[in-house]
Amino acid sequence: MRHIVERTLSSSPFQLSACLRRLKIAISSCGVQSHSSSCPKFKAHVAVVQQSGTTLPIETWEHILDFVADPIDRQSILACALVCQAWLPRSRHYLFGTVHLRTAWQLLRLGQTLHGSAHLSCLVNHLVLCPDHDATALLAAAENLLPQLPATIQLTIQPFLHFPSGTFLPSSGKKPRRNLRGLARKAIKWRRIRADDNAFPLSEVTVITPLYTLDCAHTAYASITTLHLYNSTFLDFSGLASILRSLPNLLRLHCNGTSWNSWNLLVDPLDDAKHHDVGLKELTHLDLRFRFFPSAGLEHLIGALGTPMQVLKLSTLMGSQEQEQAARCLDFKRCRSLDTIFLGSWIHCLQCDYTWMISTLSSVSSDQVQQVEIKFALDTSTLDRREVLDRIPFSNFDDVLSSPQFAGVAQFVFEFEDASERRQWWISELATRMPMLQFKGKLRLELQNLPPEHTWRDESLVEWKYSDILGTI
Repeated sequence: MRHIVERTLSSSPFQLSACLRRLKIAISSCGVQSHSSSCPKFKAHVAVVQQSGTTLPIETWEHILDFVADPIDRQSILACALVCQAWLPRSRHYLFGTVHLRTAWQLLRLGQTLHGSAHLSCLVNHLVLCPDHDATALLAAAENLLPQLPATIQLTIQPFLHFPSGTFLPSSGKKPRRNLRGLARKAIKWRRIRADDNAFPLSEVTVITPLYTLDCAHTAYASITTLHLYNSTFLDFSGLASILRSLPNLLRLHCNGTSWNSWNLLVDPLDDAKHHDVGLKELTHLDLRFRFFPSAGLEHLIGALGTPMQVLKLSTLMGSQEQEQAARCLDFKRCRSLDTIFLGSWIHCLQCDYTWMISTLSSVSSDQVQQVEIKFALDTSTLDRREVLDRIPFSNFDDVLSSPQFAGVAQFVFEFEDASERRQWWISELATRMPMLQFKGKLRLELQNLPPEHTWRDESLVEWKYSDILGTI
């Protein structure tokens, strides 16, 4: 029994459903109960009921449910709800806490439900909008729903195909027929995927018209403290700015693959003098992941940050021609509470320039930094290791990370992707290229397994072909 519970807690979300089924079988075969007596109706807290015989400790299965729900994996939570009656209330609590909407019609129906049953609104703490393509109508309609969700603290906007497993009706906007047999034929089942699945086709949600409908002065948006944006494209940066202005108490902003088509901004849409309702001054966590560097809007976004900023995560890819713009907009001097810095990029070609990382680290003025991680993900199979290392400004890293503002960092983590047997080679290369950090014992290498579709160019094979050509000549 113990090893089954340990495997369940250590499993990935994609394996939890199977582990939970095995756990249920083990419970039955061992004569162990998990408070499977009849339970009262749903309450915010699980009621302890009377039982007889050997029982599974309540802390164990509560830990399982809490683990599956952070972040929530709906498929596994549904499996948990079917284990026994005692698991149902807590599982249902997590299922009710996250609402996924695909169409404006679904959003309208949820609003009507909440209007008739106001007590349900306090259960929803995470609203996920999954539009097919054009997100404009859905975002515009969301302003009528948000005032009815005072407990919602997270808002996520992502492509529908990135929705992690679920069944939806086609987005026809019409009310479905009550014929269950006909309804089943129309239902669409999407397979479980990860957002970083390379086999998954690129999908984006697009805001094709400016979002003038969001009411910035609406106090109902004050409950939202976390905003997630995945693969979202705005007409220009002002579309994103209007959403940010409508969330005055935003503490965490996560943008993965977010972009805007027009970079010509004549007016800063986040200017403090004109928009006093901008809540970015209180932002504590900023997580930005751009495949290509959007200098125009990013400069305004970073310029609106304030002193409370604690965690900075920035990943992007750029060439040498963009370094001047990067040095101008990647300025974090005002973030005097910064304690965690994560910078990442992709090893794509020899034209990639990584000096923007030096500009970012040089702008840090906080003396509270405790953690610094630099990650380089392999995104090609045409480069050898030494070519890449020669392009990375390690001497600059050695200088800037030895400055006083980083004195509180115990170890600086540099992460690459390669086979584990090459670990000593990487350690010796980094030690040679960053002697000051190596001398202080602050240099640490993290070597992740190579993705199956990417490999380093084999230097030994290249040397053999070159010598073979010389011999032929």
